[in-house]
Amino acid sequence: MSIQNGFGSLRRVYVRALSEADVGAWADYGWHAPPEPDAADAEHAAFRAELERAGSDVIVGATRVPGDPDAIYAYDPLLLTDEGLIVLRPGKEGRRDEPEALATDLAAAGLALRGHLEAPATAEGGDMFFLDERTLLVGVGYRTNEAAVAQLRTLLPDIDVIVFDLPHLNGPPNASTSCPSSRPSMRISRSSISR
Repeated sequence: MSIQNGFGSLRRVYVRALSEADVGAWADYGWHAPPEPDAADAEHAAFRAELERAGSDVIVGATRVPGDPDAIYAYDPLLLTDEGLIVLRPGKEGRRDEPEALATDLAAAGLALRGHLEAPATAEGGDMFFLDERTLLVGVGYRTNEAAVAQLRTLLPDIDVIVFDLPHLNGPPNASTSCPSSRPSMRISRSSISR
């Protein structure tokens, strides 16, 4: 069964918990308020328990990314494909240590490496998603650029990479919250975009 889609069952899930040592940098990363580590730990434990209850094998990231509270967002630093992971290069400079940390965790979990994006490419997973097994949608904007699109096309020769401009309304959106799916039951929209 392919993992290259935005609607399949979650059989294996990689998650990252908030590191209390990193919460002091919350304002530097654009968070609106300081996180509450105890509450975050409780929510994360409940989230993992729900994933496991649903039958998913949950992999908890262990490799630290010191000083980076955004490292909890495990979707952004990598693109997972059926043939292995692609290490992305975040557009947000403060997140550039995340991809290698996550790749280390996933290699330890047995995932193969398919490739790396190299400068000047910048790309974040939130700006892209597989519509189906052969179609990758990539939004170009603040964090994902055309150089990344070119490298993704090279790394994914059998995938149709469809590019679109990400709109700017109230700050940088990402593809996972601004691009509607072609499947009516899968429509995703950001409230400011759908108005």
